This record gives sequence, structure tokens and C-alpha cells, in this order.
Amino acid sequence: MRFAALSALFVLFSCHYPLFVQGEEDLMVPVIAFQDDGLFSNFSYAMSTRTIKTGLRDFTMCFRVNLNYVRGTSSYVVSYAVEKNDNALTAAYTLDEQDSLGMEMCKLKYVTKGRECLKFALSQGQYQQWNHMCMVYGTKDFRDDVEVNIRAYLNGEVVAEVDELFPKSSFRVVPINGAFVLAQEQDSVGGNFDVSQGFSGQIAQFGIWNRVLDPSELTSLAKCKNDLAGNILDYNTAENWTTNEVLMELVPLPSLCGPSTIYGKVFLTEKVAYNSFRSLCDMMHGTIPVLRNELELIETHNAVREAFQQLKNFEECAVGIDDVTFHIAQVLQDNGFWKDPYTNQSLMEENSVQKLETVDPTHRCAYVWGHGLQTRGCDARLACGVCTLPKPQETLKLKGLCALNVQDDMEYDIDYYIHGHLNGKIHFRGIMNSHIYFDKDQLQWRLQSLRNPDKFLLMKSKNPKVLPIGTKSWILGSDNALCAMEKNEEVSLTLSTCFPNKYTCDSGDCIPLSDKCNTEIDCKDKSDEYNCDYLKLGANYAKELIPRDEQGKTFNIYLNISVLALPYIETSTLKFTADFYLNLRWYDLRIDFRDLNNITLLNSLNEVDQNSIWTPRLAFVNALGPYQTVVDEKTAGVLVREDDPLDEDVTLPIEAMLFSGRTNSILMTREYYLNYGCDFDLRYYPFDTQMCQMIFEVQGKTDDYVRLVKDGKGIEFLGGRKLVEYEIQLEELGITSVNRISRAVAKIVFRRRMEFHVTNTFLQTFILIGVGYMSLYFDVDNFTDRIMVTLTTMLVVATITSTIQDGLPKTSYYKLIDWWLLFSLNMLVLTMALHTYVAHCCFRAKNEKPIYFNLKRVYPRSESRDDQTKKLPDLDGEEDVLKHPKTVNRLGKLALLCVVLLFNGIFWTVALNEYLLSAEHYLSRDSSTPNNQTV
Repeated sequence: MRFAALSALFVLFSCHYPLFVQGEEDLMVPVIAFQDDGLFSNFSYAMSTRTIKTGLRDFTMCFRVNLNYVRGTSSYVVSYAVEKNDNALTAAYTLDEQDSLGMEMCKLKYVTKGRECLKFALSQGQYQQWNHMCMVYGTKDFRDDVEVNIRAYLNGEVVAEVDELFPKSSFRVVPINGAFVLAQEQDSVGGNFDVSQGFSGQIAQFGIWNRVLDPSELTSLAKCKNDLAGNILDYNTAENWTTNEVLMELVPLPSLCGPSTIYGKVFLTEKVAYNSFRSLCDMMHGTIPVLRNELELIETHNAVREAFQQLKNFEECAVGIDDVTFHIAQVLQDNGFWKDPYTNQSLMEENSVQKLETVDPTHRCAYVWGHGLQTRGCDARLACGVCTLPKPQETLKLKGLCALNVQDDMEYDIDYYIHGHLNGKIHFRGIMNSHIYFDKDQLQWRLQSLRNPDKFLLMKSKNPKVLPIGTKSWILGSDNALCAMEKNEEVSLTLSTCFPNKYTCDSGDCIPLSDKCNTEIDCKDKSDEYNCDYLKLGANYAKELIPRDEQGKTFNIYLNISVLALPYIETSTLKFTADFYLNLRWYDLRIDFRDLNNITLLNSLNEVDQNSIWTPRLAFVNALGPYQTVVDEKTAGVLVREDDPLDEDVTLPIEAMLFSGRTNSILMTREYYLNYGCDFDLRYYPFDTQMCQMIFEVQGKTDDYVRLVKDGKGIEFLGGRKLVEYEIQLEELGITSVNRISRAVAKIVFRRRMEFHVTNTFLQTFILIGVGYMSLYFDVDNFTDRIMVTLTTMLVVATITSTIQDGLPKTSYYKLIDWWLLFSLNMLVLTMALHTYVAHCCFRAKNEKPIYFNLKRVYPRSESRDDQTKKLPDLDGEEDVLKHPKTVNRLGKLALLCVVLLFNGIFWTVALNEYLLSAEHYLSRDSSTPNNQTV
């Protein structure tokens, strides 16, 4: 919140000295102020010169008190000490861990272990406000016991009561011959005061009676109807008291009870534009006066004038001798009616504004001018301001202080409220340790410790019109004034009402803290999307150290692999190429994260952040090269919100939701494109299914220190599963340990697509076998054609075999396709052998060389064709001669057919049985079996 253009003196009146009500009989009472400047002191006190001469059994103790600052967890208003008991009778303000204010009144606190103590809470806004308090102690005797009734009164009303029963033998009265001290706690009679147990504020009408006052007397005292003096002790007799470092004055008694016209309001005593003041008042959750008629105008004007007169610093707000000027809330609408901006209701017509001489359409805002109204533009600086707060003392938080500086016994407060003026400017008071005021000598706002006045900071801006509200730069005025820093060092601090879990926009507006850094503009000035740093590293953070917990447990790295594709699977070179994202997730308890979104992608880390934190180092064991994980420009880092935010940290100058690194993880993702070796099992090629691995291993640490853990399923395949040659069947990630090093093994099962080989290898070779087999149907004595067909098919099969073998690695074992090709070739060899044998049978049948038994046989070139024809044998009886060869040929056809059918039955049974095995079967296979070794 920055108000550089705002000229401001900004005053919240708590209950300083309310106006004396004229017309009543003046009854003057003494008021004594302790530690009025707010500085810690154990020298500011009042001590009675009188004491108790007779032990008090029944008694009443009353006082009127106005608290300035608490001094610690207990701030003693009254302390009565005797030789053996320094807490015989006490009354003290208390402050709990939530800074909630209370009051504790005790008799013999430690003797009776608190049984004779009364505690009651005080509502917010009790600072700078008069309260009348009483402790009424009454007893009733029984035969063996004493019944005790203790009541606490606050402003005439019972707020706490306790009944106790004591044996007469153990009952104790308030002892005699002690010392009464106001505003300090005694650790010995009349001395040993502790600065952290003193009282800062005002006390009046202190008194002790040796009887129980009745309720009417208590009410009369509380309402300022009388000033009944205590018959044992009272402060109205000044000679009965000795004082040190106090301020005393006589004030009219009604002024301690009368209403205040300035309590719970903020007054701007310099002229400011309506828009600026409206923004400031909204920031304080307050409201500007809304006037509905002339009576409200007159009453409001008179009350504001009275308040300005109490300020004694309102020259700019004065109009004439007795009148003032200030803004009102309503604005003019286009329809000519005035609108209440808080309810959106129309109030009065434009022409009904009193004493308005001219009307300009651009004059949309109104302000009081004496007992009349004027209109001007909403940016015209023509009036002062009055803002009524919903809570009498709206608390502002000072954010950005070091933790060591905001503890109970340290220099600065976190909570501040606005009260009065100091040096003509607004005064921000802490509740215990510090205050913020305008230093008229330095012309700068000053944050000063009340515990150690030498420690202070000065706001960097020297513009007196700039308030310290919002995020501002401050300069250390002394060494070690803040965070053990040196003088003149600069820090950022934020003073704001935005709390809890709210963000302070630069404009002063408050938005939910969850709306900060969510990529959507929520502040009018867009400041909620600035300062979006997601990491908060500790001062001693070392990226070289593993973020193990305090017990030294094994540190887990959660691993997940997203495989995009397997672009190349090369059977001939026994490798495959993987394109994948490696996702590593872990918890770093040394880091707190800021402003995490539920959408993880919005919580990205830049390259500087990624390189400033510890990251896992994994080696790619079976990759074809010395590869390991790297963090570079290709790495994407995000923070994963998994838990609710921590309590808001007020030591941050710029508000942020904090998340523990113990329960919210860091996720690093990088794409890798690597070649991996794989031991292909080609025994069933091309009906084979392969299982290949990608192995990741932790570098430099045993599994006693770092262990890989599967994140979710561990691995997923994102690309298309049907590849050119293979189809991805299954993927699985397993975690193991090798030589006490944690290792993750990603197994991918892919099955070869056999369509190509069935149609281009098996079908073709089967057809070739069929062609060779068909040669058996040629004439048995037609050896030349039969043998030429067989030889041709053998050459084709041999060529196919050579082509296939060139594309496969040489293995020590036969592949299924090798058996097929071997069978195909040998079937043709058997066919050729059968042809040869049939020809031999024909030769024997005709008792001639095989080359002559056919009409198409070959003759010597020396003979003419006529001579050859003359020598042709008589073939009339050939059918009977070739009967045996034909029988052999017929039996050969049958035998070869049976062999082919038998082989195909066995072959395809084995092939399909392997091909149809489930993918899970291959995950259990040991990839290092000897059958998988290559030669």
C-alpha cells in the first residue's frame, strides 16, 4: 500500500481524556500515569506509606485503570508483598500466546496454588480505555471450614466468580505489615522490580476496604457517581504515597466515564481528495459518514469539530472560527440521486443538498463545509477526513521483522493500533515493545524500540505526506537494530490490516492470500502477480547435502518414466532408441515453498531456482554412452502442492502462503533421447516378443542414504503402441538394489508384428516349395525339366535366406525362421534327390544311361540329327519299363507331402504358441540367460 500522493495526519482516538460534560458538579480525582512515554522502566511506581495493621479477612479492592502498553505476559497494576510472600495480593494484566488480553486478581497466589485467583478475558480494544475493576472477597464460617466467595467486577458487572472451601486450620488472611506498590511487581518487600512485569498506563480511584461492598456501591463507583474512598487504603490522599517517575493530574470524575467523541475513529487533519481518503478508509475496513438529512449534517459536524479541537492540530480543516470541513461518503449518480456507496441505496436528490449554489455535472462527490454541503470532483483536495472503524482499535500487522526481534522480550511488536498524535502526526502504538511515529527532526517516520530506545529504523522516504502504511523501505538507524544488520542497511517492512491469510496490494487493498500468484489479476494495480518467487531457502541451505530428516532415515526419490516413443528398434545391432521423460520427485524438508497453486504447472521453477537446490543424480546404466541426469535449460521443475499451507509468517515483508517442503514435493522433469542396448532373444524370430530394459542407478550413495521409490505406476507409454515392426505390449518399473546401490529397472515388452514375414517370407518360400513339389508331376523320364525347376527354386530360397540373414545378428542358436528356411531349402534338396533317384530307376529300367532314356535327352554333337533319330530305341513298351520309377515318384510325392505337413504342423504350433504368450510371461524371464547372448 503506497500513498505517495496522500497528505495525511491520521488519528485514531481511543479514550484519551474524554470531554468534560458541562453542567455537572465537578468532582476532581487524581490520575497517576506510569511509563507514560512507553519506555520500559522499573523506576516508575507509587508506593504506599501505609500498610495493613490487621489481617484482612473480608475485603474489597477496586481501581480504575487505563492501559497504555503491556510489559510482558504479566503487567502488575497492584502488588502487595510481605516478608515471606511477595504475592500476597496482586492484580495484573495478562497476555496469552495469542496476544489476548486478560486480568488476573489473586490473594496468596502461590500459597493456595491459585485457588483464590480470578481470571477473566478483556475484549479487543482495551488499550487506551478506562475500565473500573474490583475484587470482592467474602467469607462464611462453618464448624470446621471457611467458605470463600470471590467475585470480579468489570465496570460494575460480575465477570468472574469462584467459591472455595478451606479447613479453618489452613485458611489464611491477607498478612499485615507489607508494602503496597502500584505499577510494579515486587520480588522482595518494596523492591526488586522487573521491567517485564511493570505497568504502562494510568491508575485512578485505587482503594481497599475491609468489608464486602454491596453491588449498588460497586455500580456507583463504576459509573462515576461517587468517589468512595477506601478505609484501609486509597490514593486520594497523596501524602500516603511516595512516587517516582510518574505524571499526576486532577481530572473531573465524569471524564473517566463519559463517552468519547473520538474513540474508534480515524481523522485525517490535512486536506485530501475523496478518492484517496475513501481508499485509505476502506483499507482500514472503516466507513466515511453518510448524511441523510440536515439534522444528521448538524450533529455530525459538531461531533467532528469537537474531535478536531481535542486534536489541537486541525488548521487545514477549519472553516471560519468554529466550523470545519470533511468528506462525506455519498456520490452523485447519473440519475441525479445521491447514493450510499456502502448500501447502494439512493439518499437525496441533487437539489436537496443544502446551501449548494451551483451544480456541475462533473462534481460527483460532496463534503461538509461548515453547516452546509459542497460538491466537487472526486479528485479535488478540498476537505479533511473522518473514518469510523468497525473495531475501536483496528490492529495493523508489521510484517518483515526477524523472528528474534518479535519475541516477548525483544525490541519490536507485530501488532499496532492507531492512537492519538505525536509530533503532529498519527501515532502507531505497539502493544508492548515499540511504536511508530513521525520524527520531526529527521522528517521521517521512525520505528523505535521501547525496550531499547537506541534501536530504531527510519522510513526511507522523507516525504511527510507518505504514511508508513503498506510495503515501505526502511533504513537501520543503528547497528543490530534489526536482524543483526549494520547501520544504514535497507530492509522492506509492511504495515497493513491485511491479516490473517490476506495479501496487501500496493494500492492498500486486501485480497485473499490464495489469490496471489495464481496468474489472474486480483489487485487493481496488478501487484498480486509480482514477487512470485516459489522458493524460500534457509540461510544455511547447502545444495550439496542430501535433505535427510533429523532421524537420518533413508531419503526417498520417487521416480516415474513417461515414454513418448521408441523411434528405432534395431534387431541387427541389438539396440533400441527411447524418447522419454524422466520424472524425479522428492521432499526437501529444508525448504519452505511460497504461494503454491493447486494447478501444479503454475508452480514452475526457473533455471536459477533449479540450480540452487539439491537435485538427484542418476546414471543410465545400460545406455550406450556415459549418460546421467542433468539440470539444464531443457529441465522443467515444478512444485507439487500436496498439503495445506502453514500458518502465516509475519516475518515476511511481502505476504505469502508458506508450504513445508516436508509435505510438499519438488518435481524435476527432463526429456531424454538415448540409445539403449538390449539382449534380444531371437529364437522365435519373427514370432518373437522382446523384453528390453532401461536401468537407472543412484550415483555416489548407497541405499542406506538414498533409495529410489516407484512413483505411482512408475512407467507409462504415451505414444502409439503399434510401431513399424513391433507392437508395445506392456511396461513395468521395478526397484532393486545391486551392490547396495538403489536401482530402478524399466522393462518394456514389445511383440514383433509378423504380417510382413508371413506374406513375404513364409508364404513365398511355401509357394516355392510347392513349385518344387509340382515338378514331381512332370514325366518321370523328363529329368531335365524336373531338375531345372528344382534348382531354380533352390536358388530363390537361398537368395531369400541370404537376404534375411544379412538383416539379423549372428547368434549361437537357430532362430525359428532359420529352421523354416533350412527346411525349405532341404525340401528342395530332397526333391532334387528324388528326381535323381527316379532318373536312375528309369535308366536301370531301360538298361541305358540316364541321358538317353528320354526323347528330350542330349546326344553327342558329332552325330547328325538324322543319325540320332535312327538310333532312338523302340518305346512301345516303355510304360511297363517305367512302372518302377513311377512308383518311386508316387511314393516320393506322398512322403514329401507328409514331411511338409508334419513340419508345418510342428512349426506353426511352436510359433503361434510363442506368439500368443501373455506379455507378463516375458517380464519374469531372466534377460541374462545364455540363450540371449550374442556371438
